[in-house]
Amino acid sequence: MIPSILLIQKEPQLLADRLQELLGQSVQIRASTTGMAGMDVYQQYHPLIVLVDEDLPDFNGMSIATILKDIENAPRCLVYLLIRHELLEHTRADRYIAAVTPQNILVEQIRADFELLTRQEASESYQNAVKMQNDMLPRAIETSAFRAGSIFSAYNRLSGDSINFWANDKKLYGYLADCEGHDLASYGQVGSTWLSLKKAMWSYQVGIHKELSDVMATVNQDYVTLYDRTTIVPSLAFCLDCQAGVLKYCPAGIPSLFIRRRGKADFEAIPLQSPLLGYEMESRFQEQQLPLTDVDTIVFSSDGLSDLLLSEWQEAELPSSKHDDVSAIYIKILANVHDGHQVIKQ
Repeated sequence: MIPSILLIQKEPQLLADRLQELLGQSVQIRASTTGMAGMDVYQQYHPLIVLVDEDLPDFNGMSIATILKDIENAPRCLVYLLIRHELLEHTRADRYIAAVTPQNILVEQIRADFELLTRQEASESYQNAVKMQNDMLPRAIETSAFRAGSIFSAYNRLSGDSINFWANDKKLYGYLADCEGHDLASYGQVGSTWLSLKKAMWSYQVGIHKELSDVMATVNQDYVTLYDRTTIVPSLAFCLDCQAGVLKYCPAGIPSLFIRRRGKADFEAIPLQSPLLGYEMESRFQEQQLPLTDVDTIVFSSDGLSDLLLSEWQEAELPSSKHDDVSAIYIKILANVHDGHQVIKQ
């Protein structure tokens, strides 16, 4: 069956003609002039994209969009909502578009989304890779001393970033890597990087590697040996030891980490300088330490997040929205840590 796009509007013809002209015979443009008719068409054809106008003769379009988003076990569908007034409570959609948006911009957005969705739907390997990627994400951890969680927002569902953390023997271990690209090719590199870092961190955890610099040297050796020299990866490994009151970390091309000190509202960036994984065999990595005495929160991030933060702080003339994979590991210290002793907050 040819994939379809459904327009639910009072007067959909002009937009339907523009989309049909732009996308050609690769798509069937379907149109409904009422919410009830639109839901019926949706159930028959399961379109990849549904555009719902707030102004419909029988329903408020916000209700239609929310109904479509809440249908269980439905095929993947991207729901646009054209907004004319304030959002109603509990409204749900994938794209919230102002009704005054020029039609050429709206058409271009629909075209880009449709091409992305059709590529993804056609690739079973892609779908399997997305599932495996999500299965590899770490779960949040909370102890009496810290709470660790993560942010993982892929640029196009499949990310070039890799994150992991776990707790053992009252310590938190973890790593973050930022591979180039957002596709199946980059995903292969992400998987091998994840495994190489995990293996080297296990050696550190059991005492085979004495410092995190040994971890990075081992992974770097793998990269230089197994990959072309053009394959370079920013990365960072860490060990949080609240009992000793210290964060140990070793960067490999990650530009900065962020901390918030107790009693402060804002984060501060700690600049990092180090070689990248895979650049040359002779690269030297250095373990660094951060006393936890007055630290409230720690954030390790890929450049997708750090670029956004730094652009805001530097008051760039053209602030950037998300343009890359965004991944981060954040750690909230739940104990007052000083000289190796913990006093749990009440």
